[in-house]
Amino acid sequence: MIKTTQIEIEVKSLEETGREMDEIAAKIKAGERVKKTNRISVPSLEVARKILSPERLRILAAIEEKHPKSMYQLAALVGRDRRNVVKDVEYLASIGLIKLTREKKSRKLTIPLVNFNKINIGIDLRRLIAIPTTA
Repeated sequence: MIKTTQIEIEVKSLEETGREMDEIAAKIKAGERVKKTNRISVPSLEVARKILSPERLRILAAIEEKHPKSMYQLAALVGRDRRNVVKDVEYLASIGLIKLTREKKSRKLTIPLVNFNKINIGIDLRRLIAIPTTA
């Protein structure tokens, strides 16, 4: 049985994300331990859609399932031009969805890694819009 590991993409305001980061920084400064989470916060559903485009989802799935040993192999697996795949992989790595490692024998080979096999998208409707109350 394959273990399911998850990452959450959470839609929340930049202000709320900033407050959470301030709280974490204060805990670290006070010497408290902070639990690591597999969560990425984005400011809108549009940003989540950009991150999880069909092409990028295919890249993530190919990495998780096939474990390519190079960008060339990954591009072949998804049937796309290597340069475009590299751009998408670098973007996904910049936001923490992919980890890139260099092959020890050859500095030119970059191996993409994904440490999850399920993506959850969290949207708290109460956080997205403030509904005015009427008296």
